[in-house]
Amino acid sequence: IVYLKEQGVNNKWSNSRIEKEMRCTLREEITQSLGFVNDSYSYPMSIFQESKYIPITEFADIDKEIIKRLYN
Repeated sequence: IVYLKEQGVNNKWSNSRIEKEMRCTLREEITQSLGFVNDSYSYPMSIFQESKYIPITEFADIDKEIIKRLYN
């Protein structure tokens, strides 16, 4: 989180952008701590997308399906 704030300040991101980046990172890391350890290049709007160009702050349908399959 500290790194994201520093990166945001250095890149002159708005406070809104920094907040979105932090939410995206927290969502991804917490979700990955549940057992989803790999990122993917295959699903651009997924929380597991490796090369995000925009912060993803919501689970995509594919994310919800993966979580449901693992825990059902």
